[in-house]
Amino acid sequence: MLVREPGFAGRCDPHRLDTVTHAREQKRIKPEHAEIAHIPTTTVPVADRSLATALENPSEALDEDEDVKTVFANEEIDDSIAP
Repeated sequence: MLVREPGFAGRCDPHRLDTVTHAREQKRIKPEHAEIAHIPTTTVPVADRSLATALENPSEALDEDEDVKTVFANEEIDDSIAP
């Protein structure tokens, strides 16, 4: 369970999402949003501006493609150099 303002975010095994959803409904807890998403177990810090830009361009192109539903990445781009 992750605390976020305002509220919290829960994480579970994707195969248990239905069980968690049912338990939440039994407690009358209605989520604003529920989805299955990839959360990387290993992230790669990026501190170089040119590398951050190079990584951002393909991600943006994929986001704009109507055939691509979701894009996941494991880089952590420092806010001070974000493109």
